[in-house]
Amino acid sequence: MREAGRDNTTGRHTATNDRDEALFRSLQRKKRARRRRVIRTVIIIVLLAALGLTGAVYYLRRRVQKSIVSNDDVSSAKAERGSVSTTVSGSGTLENVDEEEIKIPGGVVIDEIPVKANDKVKAGDVIAAIDKSSVLSAMETLQSDLETLDKSIYDARGDEVKNYISSGVEGTILKVYGEMGQKVSDVMAEHGCLAEILLPNDQTIRVVGLAGTIYEVYAHEGASCWQGSVLFTLTDTWFSASYDSWVQQRQEKEEQLLTLMRLYNDGALLAPYDGSVSAINYDENTDYSGEDTFTVVTLSPDKQMEVSISVDEVNILSLEVGQTAQLTISSIGSDSYTGTVTEISKTANSSSGVTRYSAVITLDKAEEMLPGMTARVLVSIRGVENALIIPVDALHQTSTRSFVYTSYDPETGTYGGMREVTAGISNSEYVEILSGLSEGETVWYVESEDNPFAGFGYGSPGGFSGGNMSGGMPSGGNFGGGTFGGGSGGRPNGMGGGARP
Repeated sequence: MREAGRDNTTGRHTATNDRDEALFRSLQRKKRARRRRVIRTVIIIVLLAALGLTGAVYYLRRRVQKSIVSNDDVSSAKAERGSVSTTVSGSGTLENVDEEEIKIPGGVVIDEIPVKANDKVKAGDVIAAIDKSSVLSAMETLQSDLETLDKSIYDARGDEVKNYISSGVEGTILKVYGEMGQKVSDVMAEHGCLAEILLPNDQTIRVVGLAGTIYEVYAHEGASCWQGSVLFTLTDTWFSASYDSWVQQRQEKEEQLLTLMRLYNDGALLAPYDGSVSAINYDENTDYSGEDTFTVVTLSPDKQMEVSISVDEVNILSLEVGQTAQLTISSIGSDSYTGTVTEISKTANSSSGVTRYSAVITLDKAEEMLPGMTARVLVSIRGVENALIIPVDALHQTSTRSFVYTSYDPETGTYGGMREVTAGISNSEYVEILSGLSEGETVWYVESEDNPFAGFGYGSPGGFSGGNMSGGMPSGGNFGGGTFGGGSGGRPNGMGGGARP
C-alpha cells in the first residue's frame, strides 16, 4: 500500500513539472516575439527618419539652388591676359599743405576782417582793415627798440671769447672729438664736448667750448696734460653768444618795422599771394598790445593738399615714399585724383590688440576741394603685367587647394569641370592664375554682389555635390571656418571645420 502511494505522488509531481515547463516555454516564446516586434518597429522608425532626412536635404538643396542661384545669376569669363595689382586702402580728411600764418606786430589795432574761412583771395586783396594811427605808434616803439639793440650789439663786440681752449686739470687725454676746421658749436652739439680727460682717480671730465672755429688741435689721445695746457686754438672767436643773440633780435625787429611800413602805406593787411583763407585767428576780445606779433589769419596757397591714412601692420612694410595713390572724394563726385605717398610714420598706434601706423598722401589741390572733406585712398603696392587673370569671384579656395569650374549645366543648375589651379596676387576684381588654366578657357561663377551672404563676409554660397546630388554651386568664401563649397560627398563642405576635398 505504501508503494502504491509513493507511485501516485511521483506521478503528480511529474505532471506538475511538465505543466511548469510548458508554461515557461510559452512565456519565452512570447518574450522573444515582443522583442522582435520592438526591433522591427525601431528599424522601421529609423528607416523612415533617414528617408525623411534625405528628402529634406534634397528639398533644401533644390530650394537653395532655386532661391540663390538662377541661370540669370551665373556668369562666365574667359581667362585672358591683363594686369593686376594689390593695394593698401584707407580714408582720411583733406588738409591744406604749406599753410602760412599771416602775422602783424603787436599794438596794431584791427578795425575789420572782411574775409571768412575758406574764402578765395587774390594777391593784394584786403584781409584786414587796420587803424593807421596805431601803426604809427607801433613804429615809434620799434624804432626805440632798435636803438637799444644797436647799443647792446656794439657793447657785445668787446665781449670776445678767448682764441684758445686749455685744460683746467691735470690728467690723461681720453678722447678728442674736435678737428681742425670744425665749428665749436657743431662739435658740442654732436658730442657734448670737445674732448674728455681722465683724472688720476679714474673719473672723467669734459672739455667744453663756447664759440669760434677750431684752427689747430694740440690734444692727442693718450697724452698727458697739465693745468693750463693748450688743447685747441680758435678763430672767429669775437662772435660771442650775447652778440649773436642781439643780432638775431635786431633782424626780427627789422622785419616787424618793414611790415608796419607796408601796413601804413597800404592802409590795410593785404593778401601776399593767391590762395584761400584756412582760418581766422584774430579774436577781437583779445588784447595783443603786449605781443611782439600776433596771427590774423592762416592762408593757404592752394597748391597741394594731403590726407593721412591708417595702415595695419601687415601692409605698412609694403608702403614706400614715392608710390602712386588714387583718391576719390565722394562729396565732390566720382572723379579719381592722383597723389603720392610723401611720408610714412613707423610709430605704432595700438588699440584693442590691433597695431596700426600712418601714411601721408599728397596731391594737387582741385578747386572743389576743401579742408575736412573725406578722401578714400588706394595705394598700389605690387602688380604684374601680362598675367593670366580671371574674375576673383571665379576662384574658390579651401584650406588646401584652389579651383575653378570650367562648365555649367543650365538645365540642372549644376557646375562641373572642377579644375585645380595655382593663384598669384589678387585684388577686389581679378586674380592671377599661375597654372591650371590656359588662355581662352571659360570659367563659371556667381558674382559676389548677387550673393545674399555677401554682407556678412562670406563668398558665394557653397554647393551640394556627390552621389545623386552631383554638381552644386561654386563657393568663394568661408563658412564656419572651412569652405562652404562644392566637392565630393553629399553635404556642404567645411561646415563646422576644415573643407573636405
